[in-house]
Amino acid sequence: MKYFCLFSLVIFLGSYRAYSKSPPVVLEKEKSFYEMGKYIDILEDPDGILTTKDLGRPEWSKKFKRNFEKVPNFGFSKSVHWARFYLKNLSSPNKDWLVSFNYYNQDKVTFYRKTLKGWDEIKTGDLFPVSSREIKERAFLFKVNPDIPGPYYLKIEGVDNQMDLTLGTTQEISTRESMENYFLGVFFGVSIAMAALNLLIFFTTKSLPHLNYVLYVLTLALFMANDFGYVLRYLTPKDPWFSNNGQALFAGLFQLFLNLFAITFLKLKKENPKLYWSHQFFVITSTILIISSFFLPFSFNVIFLSLNPLLFIFLIFFAGVYRTKMGYRPARYFVAAFAFSLLGGMILILVVAGVLPSTMIFRKALLIGHGIDLILLPMGLADRFNLMQERAFELEEKTKRLQENYSRNLEKRVAEKTLELEVEKMSIEQIMDHTYEQKKSRDQLLGNLDQGYLTFNKEGVIHEGATKITQDLLETNLFESESREIKIWDILFSTEEEKVNLKKWVKNVWIGRLAFKDLKSIAPKFFKGLKGRFIEIDFRPIYREDESNKIDKVIMIASDNTEKKRLRDLLDMDKERVEFVEICLQNPLDFVDLIDDSFSLLEDYEQIKGDRRELFRKFHTLKARYGQFGLKTVTYFINEVESAISDGEENQIEKTVANLEKELKEFIKKNRLIVEAANKFLVDEGHAIHISTLMDTKGDFRDLEEMYAHIKENYLLSDIKEKFLKYKFLVDKAAEKQGKSVLLEIDGDEIRVDTNKYTNFVNSSVHLFLNMVDHGIESEDERIEKTKSKRGNIRAFFKRNEKVFSIYIEDDGQGIDPGKIRERVLEKGLKTKEEIEGASETSLINLIFLPGFSTKDDITDLSGRGVGLDAIKNEVEALDGSITVTSTLDEGTRFRIDLPILI
Repeated sequence: MKYFCLFSLVIFLGSYRAYSKSPPVVLEKEKSFYEMGKYIDILEDPDGILTTKDLGRPEWSKKFKRNFEKVPNFGFSKSVHWARFYLKNLSSPNKDWLVSFNYYNQDKVTFYRKTLKGWDEIKTGDLFPVSSREIKERAFLFKVNPDIPGPYYLKIEGVDNQMDLTLGTTQEISTRESMENYFLGVFFGVSIAMAALNLLIFFTTKSLPHLNYVLYVLTLALFMANDFGYVLRYLTPKDPWFSNNGQALFAGLFQLFLNLFAITFLKLKKENPKLYWSHQFFVITSTILIISSFFLPFSFNVIFLSLNPLLFIFLIFFAGVYRTKMGYRPARYFVAAFAFSLLGGMILILVVAGVLPSTMIFRKALLIGHGIDLILLPMGLADRFNLMQERAFELEEKTKRLQENYSRNLEKRVAEKTLELEVEKMSIEQIMDHTYEQKKSRDQLLGNLDQGYLTFNKEGVIHEGATKITQDLLETNLFESESREIKIWDILFSTEEEKVNLKKWVKNVWIGRLAFKDLKSIAPKFFKGLKGRFIEIDFRPIYREDESNKIDKVIMIASDNTEKKRLRDLLDMDKERVEFVEICLQNPLDFVDLIDDSFSLLEDYEQIKGDRRELFRKFHTLKARYGQFGLKTVTYFINEVESAISDGEENQIEKTVANLEKELKEFIKKNRLIVEAANKFLVDEGHAIHISTLMDTKGDFRDLEEMYAHIKENYLLSDIKEKFLKYKFLVDKAAEKQGKSVLLEIDGDEIRVDTNKYTNFVNSSVHLFLNMVDHGIESEDERIEKTKSKRGNIRAFFKRNEKVFSIYIEDDGQGIDPGKIRERVLEKGLKTKEEIEGASETSLINLIFLPGFSTKDDITDLSGRGVGLDAIKNEVEALDGSITVTSTLDEGTRFRIDLPILI
């Protein structure tokens, strides 16, 4: 029982201490100054909504907590804090009293005092000009009437918060302010004097450490002057920007010059590159702080300016200790100076962060540390200068001794060297004769080869000695190329763009940041002259003899491969034809449909040419279908039609369509046997009905309706999945061309429909599968890095739902990035920023169906037009269906297509 009573007593006393009311400030006759910490009650207002009227109510008045700290420090709190105090006047009646708020960096300070008319509110702080203050001094001063006991309220809010409150007579407050001004004035005066002295030394010696010291001293002095309220009070009384943002600016500046001073004073770049680059990192962070002071809020910068020196303060001290142990004498002063200065800085930072109490000594810690710093660092700079003089004297003595030794041996060495030169002269003459004969033989040998060669230097100037065949292949005259300063890019190219690209390539070769083998892949490969020959060019480096990794010059080899190219083109044409025949006979129905659709489109051209968008979609889909069969020639002519439609030139469109029709007729004429074979396969595979077969079975039906039903069931209706089987071959070919491995699976419910009604949709689906191979599935190396299987997977799944069916086409590739879709749509002007503002990721992904959308910058004969997905969406909607897409990065993409069942 006794333990329970003791515990209850402890709890009661603790609660009484926390919630008891502070005593009033008793104004005695003999005293003229009071520290207010123990006389105030504190209330935290997290929402910042309370008023003096609220505080007078019992439910809020009792929530004030008695303060026992000398200077309450709330750190980086976002809450509003209230202080309350009372007065009891026992002093002389002729004394005027002032409340002094001595934390000069408080953002907002509001003082409330009672008058006969109600509450008198005075709002000020370092976010307000000095004119907002009742008394124009550094501290925030407020008059009080000692005959009114109170309560008096004081409200503060800001980024970092503390209440350094004192109460004194007007005369006492003025006396204390004068003493502090005198003390700080002496300090700032000494700072300026030391900066001026070292600046003079810098102008005399050009010693960079002295300049960095001057900048460090001046910017730290500015930082401290701002911290003590002098900048706002005396330099910028109408512009409170410097009170907060200026604090971040001055902090960034003095941290920057402190790091630069440490680097130059301790010679870190030469003596320890790792320490040098560590300090350079904080040079960068300090520069970022300087820039952020102009753009980012002080709530961020105050944390930045506090944490940045906490991170490099120990690095600087360690660098000084390290250099001291290395025997660098001036570093002893550096260590001693920054042991005081950095200790003061750490204490000040911890005070701002609310870790240490805000006492007079702690608030002046950086000032005291820097005062010692001012004395020790110039001593270190002087010792550094003395050390340089001592070493210069030692070097001079050593040089003098070497000169004496050298003079004694010089006469003997001159005689020996004269003999050596006579022997070398005779040897050089023999070598030059031999070299001339070798060069003559080499030029004769190279002149008889089919290849030409030349060399050029880093300026692109071609050296003398290019053979006659080289000049013939390049169709130019290279006589005296060096004296005429003929450049390699001027003989290879005629357009300025090509010349500029080669200049950049040559520059990168001699910079040497990339291996030559990597640069070689982007070097020019061909020379296009006026004689119509196919000249291949190759580049190889010639390295310096003394340095194996430094290029001395580059040799260019030119080869006339006109005949080889002709034979290779013939071989490619034969290969293309064999591939076409193979694909055609494997897919006879698709081929015959393609030919029919081609001529149908040409017949309908006059009716639809007014709708450029529809015309573009149809030709684009047609091109993709011809690409299935490897018919590059036909796709080329269709691509020309697309380009003409994009340019909008009516005559050019008519011309390219006529050229395409001519090419198709010529193609049918050349491949009539293939077309006939494809038609025969259609009959054999049941895709067409022989008239004789139909006549033989007519007796099996009771009427025409029964015959029609039989034909429809057996010849018109079929499983639509089968129409997509042709894309397996297409996916294999497209993947093989890109060096990828992709498996296409097609499964799901049997859905028998009149496939003729879905022809346009099935044909346009080619764009979907090509996009998945091209954009969706990653390369084998990329998939391995993502811990996926080497082979990509594409699946088309069919599901029947009464009168409609759904097709799910998905891959396990890299997915679609909504952010990139947004950037591309804005870049191409397909949507305005306002139209897609706030759009969800799903909505952004579905923008890939917009007409003209493409992620490719270059237009080829197969892609880059931004029409493929637009075309398939158009065909789906023409069937009263819908198409949507969902995607997850690095997991894959899924298209869902819903279509009605048409029979």
